Amino acid sequence: MNVRFRAGGVLKSDILSLEVRLAQAREDVLLSENRLKTTLAAFAGILGVSPEAEIRLKEIESREIPLPDEYIAGVAYALENRSEVNKIKEQVIQSRIALDLSRAEYLPRVDLQSKYYVDDPEMAYNDSRDNWTAAVILNWDIFTGFSTKAEEEKAKARLEEMLAADLKTKLSVKLDVKNAYLKLAEAKARLEVAERSVAMAEESFKLVRKQYEGGTATITRYFEAELALNRAKTRTTAAYYDREKALADIGRAVGYWGKVDKITR
Repeated sequence: MNVRFRAGGVLKSDILSLEVRLAQAREDVLLSENRLKTTLAAFAGILGVSPEAEIRLKEIESREIPLPDEYIAGVAYALENRSEVNKIKEQVIQSRIALDLSRAEYLPRVDLQSKYYVDDPEMAYNDSRDNWTAAVILNWDIFTGFSTKAEEEKAKARLEEMLAADLKTKLSVKLDVKNAYLKLAEAKARLEVAERSVAMAEESFKLVRKQYEGGTATITRYFEAELALNRAKTRTTAAYYDREKALADIGRAVGYWGKVDKITR
């Protein structure tokens, strides 16, 4: 364009417009490089290595993981595999057992005792002087000062507390799973729209390029079409990785990663 300007083929305003766009492009490059360096440093911290370590990323395709396709199946999977759900289930079972044990104090207890011994006043022990006793003892506490009733009420209150915590935990897990699937649906829709916009931007850029080469479109229009195409591709890339993050978040919400970690160990 500088060559064309010196030859009188373009206006000074076109040159100034291109210089502004060049400065913006350089600024975008610097910002992108800085974001990349910052992200690599943070990634090094996650890996437990020095931020100065050189990290080379390897591009891989989307990882297919066996996750439920729908929310209902995802909730069922989460209620079986989320650690907090399993933990509260165990506490509910223990509370029920404690309540049953407290109520058992109302019932009589039957104990069996037996003893075998050899006894002789002159300490002349032999097999012909052996002795044995056996007894069945029935114990029944008629009155315990209301301590049994108090223990039962305490165990019942503990069970009710655990049942409430179990319900709260399940509702929290269901909400977490619901949000994860909604984010995935949003990411998929964004990716679909972004891919269509790339196709339209590519077609528009081809037409503008032909017009520019034929002299019917200005350089500004040409760069606007190219910029629109690049932005569409950027949005598509961002939408793609948003979908990947949404899939990973579903794995977390349903408890898949914890299950994989146990299998790996």
